[in-house]
Amino acid sequence: IKAASRILGVDAKHLLALNTLGVFYFEQGKVGLAKIIFNRALEAHPESPALHNNLGIVSLAEGRQRQALLSFRKALELKRDHRISAANLGSILLEYKDYERATAPLEAGYKATRSELKSGAMHAVEVANNYAVALTGMGKYDDADEIYKEIVAGSSRQPTVLLNYAILLIEKKKNYKEGGKLLSRIKFAVDDGKVLKRVEELEAKTSSGE
Repeated sequence: IKAASRILGVDAKHLLALNTLGVFYFEQGKVGLAKIIFNRALEAHPESPALHNNLGIVSLAEGRQRQALLSFRKALELKRDHRISAANLGSILLEYKDYERATAPLEAGYKATRSELKSGAMHAVEVANNYAVALTGMGKYDDADEIYKEIVAGSSRQPTVLLNYAILLIEKKKNYKEGGKLLSRIKFAVDDGKVLKRVEELEAKTSSGE
């Protein structure tokens, strides 16, 4: 904060200082103040995708999803492969099961972060997982399968990803053997009641071959 303040004392429109200050206040729970700073920064830097993305996150915190969507879309218009905006936009659209519109931004985000999947980078895994979910929703099961294989081949062992992959294999592709292996891994990795209940439902399908 001291460094940002010193910079802004010399240059009141400094992009990095304003953005950093806005992020800091947002993380401190001072959403209104963060919003003021991001809007002030956008007046001087209207072509910054990072600022539009961050303002979208503020809108989400305020419960204004429509405005958030507009901000994320604007960020992607300015920079097609802006991975954070793609992930945020895709996640909202997935929440409404709008798989068709979610696919394009998630594909862009996936291509931009694909090289980081091997290391298990959280943001890369989240984008890839959401992209695979969208592909599954579009009925593109083989394409989704390839994405999940790539995630699992990396160092990430997120239970949510494994569960989504198991659902694809068991319910969509009827690959009970490989799906069952994933379920065994999930059972030893989580203690969430809802997740375990879903695992039990899937196990019943692998046993009955339905």
